[in-house]
Amino acid sequence: SIGRNAGSKSYMWVHTTSELDQDHPIIVFRFELTRKTDHLRVFYGDAGFTGTCTSDCYCSYDILEKEYPDIRGSRCLMHARRNFYYAAMLVKAKEKPREELNELPEFKALILIDAINDADQPLKEVSPEERQQIRETVVLEKADAFFDHLKTLDPDDPAYTETFRDAVKYALNHEEKLRRFLDDPMIPIDNGFCERA
Repeated sequence: SIGRNAGSKSYMWVHTTSELDQDHPIIVFRFELTRKTDHLRVFYGDAGFTGTCTSDCYCSYDILEKEYPDIRGSRCLMHARRNFYYAAMLVKAKEKPREELNELPEFKALILIDAINDADQPLKEVSPEERQQIRETVVLEKADAFFDHLKTLDPDDPAYTETFRDAVKYALNHEEKLRRFLDDPMIPIDNGFCERA
């Protein structure tokens, strides 16, 4: 017994190697009592890990990166996309023709973020060198188009739903780390592999 009441909330942290690593994947499940940064400090920082952690935008990963200079954070494009998907679902799509829908900022953002994913998805099967070369050209162009579109929008415009405004702010606030996969062919575009585990 660890001296906790029945029904107390606990957490399962999941850590994996990159899905782009050719070696046998490592998947670690860690039961923890809290979501405090201390877990990350022990698991990564104090253990001497150097490299990149791809995650959602949970603030403990930012703290880890600040405290341990050899650890960098990258953010998950799937989490960013999810926000735009929820925003698009609030649009009364059945009342509008497809061409008109595609020009709405909610749908345009989804189309552009899907273009990034579509360009990067096949690169899981190629060498890191080829992946980096294509990311620096084709995928970068798609990422630029997505963020350029977001920068034309006013994230405080009351004409947009709160869900969409939050999606735009989320993506723009984390742009640097959402783009970080473009710098290193071993960084996955999202943490879907970990979530699936």
